[in-house]
Amino acid sequence: MNPDSLQQLSAGVAALAKTTVQAHQEDGQWRNLMQERWRAEDARNARMERMKIEGEHQTKLDVLCRAIKPCDGSIPDDTRDWIDQIERTIPRTEEIEHATIKLALQTAQGSMAGEIDYFLNQQPEYFGTDWTVLRNHIRRVFLSADETSCIRAELERIKQSQFENTASYNRRFRDVARKAYPLPRSEEAERLLIKAYTRGLHEIRLARDMIRKGRPSTLQEAMRYVDNEEVGDLLFQTVYGDRNSNTQRRIEEPMEIGATQPVDQVPRWATELKESILSALKSAAQREPPMTSSNTRQHPRKPPQSSKDSKGWTADGQIKCFHCGKVGHVKAECYQLKALFKK
Repeated sequence: MNPDSLQQLSAGVAALAKTTVQAHQEDGQWRNLMQERWRAEDARNARMERMKIEGEHQTKLDVLCRAIKPCDGSIPDDTRDWIDQIERTIPRTEEIEHATIKLALQTAQGSMAGEIDYFLNQQPEYFGTDWTVLRNHIRRVFLSADETSCIRAELERIKQSQFENTASYNRRFRDVARKAYPLPRSEEAERLLIKAYTRGLHEIRLARDMIRKGRPSTLQEAMRYVDNEEVGDLLFQTVYGDRNSNTQRRIEEPMEIGATQPVDQVPRWATELKESILSALKSAAQREPPMTSSNTRQHPRKPPQSSKDSKGWTADGQIKCFHCGKVGHVKAECYQLKALFKK
């Protein structure tokens, strides 16, 4: 093989190698370009998805804001209702970041809006402030110092009327209990709520059965037990009818708890409730007059006398006048009565 051929062959190989290298470089550049495009597309899709989620969350917040009555903090009752409405939305906004603070900012007006904004600016994180901290600040600024005591006193005054069903009583008690003892509650708070709830029940039988059988540890368990008892009574009346409608329900004192369960297992609130019921029954018994039977009278009727003991007869059986009372004639033959008619 001559040198010219070798030189041409080597030149061809070098050109082929150069072309291959250029092709690889162009392919790498194309791949890099495509990867950048893919990354940009992924970022754009992620941004669009995030904007979509934020839009859904904002729509949900707008719906909740329309359901909450705006408040400026000038009226204590409206302020309590505003706080209660916001706390009811917390379970529905767990997936939304800082939802409670945003709701408070959007529904507050006037001086309350300015106070909330000022307070949040003093915190390390504006939207990251816990709702409990903001709620306590609002109560301290816009509500009186003894607000909690007033609400708890109102809770003790709630009583179930004679013709009120359990659902209505539970709703009224639950609304005030949420303001008096906000969630989460301690064991002592639950005990006080159960005690006040049981005192407000109209039927002492339910209180007695709750102490003996239910033994609830939370207010929700106590309400659920009373609801089940009422549903059971309605079902029994539906199936068997009111067979004992003429029999008046007898109010009994609650049974001794120690006779049915050990003393160490008796809840503290049950013992206090039993003592209060016993004292109430004793005081009521002292106020009421002693009951007497319908057939018993203070002055019993004298037995009927015989016809001879009446005014028209004497003890020995002689006839006696009804008018003058003398023996020997009747009223129709009485001379005194005839003398009166002659005059």
